[in-house]
Amino acid sequence: MYRFYTDLETPNVMDTVPFFEITLSNIKDNEIKELYKFKKQEFNVNTILSTAEELKYLSAIKDQLKTLSQSPSDELIRLLIQECYQGMKTQTVVDKFRPIVAKAFNQFINENMNERIKHVISGEPDSTSNVTVKENEEDSIIDDGTAEIDLPSQPVIETTQEEIEGYATVKVLLGTVVDKDRIFYRDNASYFNILIDDSNRKWVCRLHLNSLTNKYITFRDEPNTRYKINHVYEIEQFTERLKVIVQSIIMPNE
Repeated sequence: MYRFYTDLETPNVMDTVPFFEITLSNIKDNEIKELYKFKKQEFNVNTILSTAEELKYLSAIKDQLKTLSQSPSDELIRLLIQECYQGMKTQTVVDKFRPIVAKAFNQFINENMNERIKHVISGEPDSTSNVTVKENEEDSIIDDGTAEIDLPSQPVIETTQEEIEGYATVKVLLGTVVDKDRIFYRDNASYFNILIDDSNRKWVCRLHLNSLTNKYITFRDEPNTRYKINHVYEIEQFTERLKVIVQSIIMPNE
């Protein structure tokens, strides 16, 4: 985990709470966007400081929402039942609604996720989601309020931390030539595919990282040639090549 600090509370005194945290093994697309600002070529102190306060309080509010979804406060319960319950909001009534409100929170989240997955499977656009579906997976959606997903009968492909780090690295490197929301990955049994618009026809490069000693990368413009790497961060040496490949993919459609 990496933590970023500044002096929002008291000038020239580092805050005790970071304004930004990331875990490379579980990095999210919105975190990649923020991390991109720390790249040497893009680094701007004023830009970072202008967003630090927002990031800090955004994280705190998200943590609070998570807590409230699991254990709603009395004030929140009274607010939410204001329109549907006309009687006195006594403590007994509040306690009665507490598990209902918690269940409503979870069902609301699950139903929204369920809809996003349906959009991905059906091929319909969904601008609010970056969910990706791996090749050959046929997820079955059960709309019973719990948004359960049947696992595929085929062997499950395990996406490793190293592969996610490789994806994050490529995404940051390509941030100047294509919207990062257009960069996706699909994990396959023999390689880790990075592509544009979640389309196999628009693959950019493939990472082969499952071996402990024989790791390499292949590129769209030369798919049969392997380039050995010892660590995913060595992908940076291919930055210009990656950019040229992406431009060749997106230019006909731009």
